[in-house]
Amino acid sequence: MNRSEIISFSKGLPGFEELKQYVLEEHNEVFSYLKSTEREEVSFVVVDPFPFFPEYEFQASEEALEEIEFVDGENLEIKCIVTLHSNVQKTTANLLAPLIINANKKQGKQIVLHDNGYTAKHLLWPNVIHTEGGDR
Repeated sequence: MNRSEIISFSKGLPGFEELKQYVLEEHNEVFSYLKSTEREEVSFVVVDPFPFFPEYEFQASEEALEEIEFVDGENLEIKCIVTLHSNVQKTTANLLAPLIINANKKQGKQIVLHDNGYTAKHLLWPNVIHTEGGDR
């Protein structure tokens, strides 16, 4: 692993505050893995939310942007943690607590949004019709 690929989360992620170093590995054109470099068994499936939720928007606080050393003109990546389901149509994304990543400085933070209507369980494919009594 190349050290330049490591993304530092100075405060870790909620529930994993002791783990500060991660790499982002593309799995396919939709999903990526955010993998801890400190504990190999810790990994999160993440997604770019905008192809699924084009109207998704939020304002990160100045404090959050300062924490990731973001300045105008730098590349800010947004990822959302995904909860996989055995029925792929029930897979959800956490829009309530996105990851903001300064791609230039490799600094990241998970922020929690308030008063915006987002939840931690937004269906990735909400328009899929489920048949009663069965998973498709």
